[in-house]
Amino acid sequence: YINNKFQIIKHNISTQQEYVLAEKKVLSNFSWNKNGTIVFASDNFTLWTIQDNGSNLKQIINTSYNLSPHWFNNGDTLIFHYSPDLSTNRKICMYYNGQYLKYIENTGLKFFTPYQTNEILYTEYTDDKVIKKLNLINNNKTDILKTSVLNIQGLAFSKSSVFYSAHSGSLYIYHIPTMSIQQYKYGCFWKSYTHLEISLSGRYILACRENNKTDDGSTYLFWNDIMLLDLETGEEKQLL
Repeated sequence: YINNKFQIIKHNISTQQEYVLAEKKVLSNFSWNKNGTIVFASDNFTLWTIQDNGSNLKQIINTSYNLSPHWFNNGDTLIFHYSPDLSTNRKICMYYNGQYLKYIENTGLKFFTPYQTNEILYTEYTDDKVIKKLNLINNNKTDILKTSVLNIQGLAFSKSSVFYSAHSGSLYIYHIPTMSIQQYKYGCFWKSYTHLEISLSGRYILACRENNKTDDGSTYLFWNDIMLLDLETGEEKQLL
């Protein structure tokens, strides 16, 4: 939100240049596929797409209350939450080429991220210490990791690692081949990482870092920073 306008901005990591793709209010995460199509929620949580050169902004789903859209299965299928009352009563929807493929009832789903073909990783409101796997074809569920953290705040997958953040503020990496956990970034209650997204290359994490403090012991201040984390160098940069 810049100069009293909602803007969709593309940031070039190499050149640091930024490009305004459109003036549009965004109510969710972005998901960017290899074909250059970006999906997001806007206008009462309807779903929209735009090309990464700023062209072809259009609404693809006109029903309301669609959350957390993600491209899936190499970017040709879309998955998202549908929550008619914006509560924990949610179902997973699969959408391909203008048609709904499947609805999966899962009233306790909290966070999810694409995993392997036709699979997602997710957490539930009733047990948000456990990261689970769901096969969207046969509905089989499997526990992947029982964490020791309280209240997972973000979830993402890249290559062979699961990234998750906790209410304590820290960011963790679970390396699946070695079944080992690494505390990648240390946080605290007043500086916590949430809403994780992985770049197409798998090298970068885009995260929202929530900051809060009291300036005089009585007034509560709260703001968000958009952070870019380089998984190869460990460098962290504030974009916004």
